[in-house]
Amino acid sequence: MSIETFAARVLRVLSILLFIVAFFLTYLGLPDLVAVHFAPTGQADGFLGRESIFYLVGGLMVGFNVLFSILAQRVQNLPDAALGVLGTARWQPYPAVLRLTLRSWLYFGVAALNVFLALCLNALSELNDAQTNETVFEYRWLLALGAALLLAWLLYLPLRLGLTKPSEGVTE
Repeated sequence: MSIETFAARVLRVLSILLFIVAFFLTYLGLPDLVAVHFAPTGQADGFLGRESIFYLVGGLMVGFNVLFSILAQRVQNLPDAALGVLGTARWQPYPAVLRLTLRSWLYFGVAALNVFLALCLNALSELNDAQTNETVFEYRWLLALGAALLLAWLLYLPLRLGLTKPSEGVTE
C-alpha cells in the first residue's frame, strides 16, 4: 500500500469521526429554531427546525460519502482503455497504480467535504449560541476555506499525474 493510499484512507476515516462528533455536539447545542440565513445586515432572517438541520446535514454527509465510495469502487472496474482518457502516457503502462491514485483522489475529496461540513456545523452552533456575540461576518473565512479545499482537490489529480511518475509494484 502506498503512502498516498494510506493517507487517503486515514484522512477519510478521521474526517468521518470529526463530522460525527461535530454533528452530535452541534445538535445538542442548537435551539429548537435555528438561524440558517442572515440578511446583509447580519441579522438572522431564515430559520429551520433543529430536526430539519439534523436530517439535512446528516443526509448530505451520508449521501456524499456513499457516492464517493461507490465511485471509488467503480474505478477498480474501469477498463484500461478508459484510463487513457486521462492522457498521461507515462501512466499508461501502470493501470493498477493509476486506479489506486484515482481512488485516493476520491477519498481525499470526501475527506475535505466532511471536514468542511463539520466546520460549517461548528459555525452554525456558534451563531445560534445565545452566550456568544459572534456574527455571521466572522465566518466569511469559511467560504474561502471551502473554495480552497475544492480547488486543492480539483488540482491534486492533474498535478499528481503530470508531475510525478508512477511507482511500480504498488498494490492495494
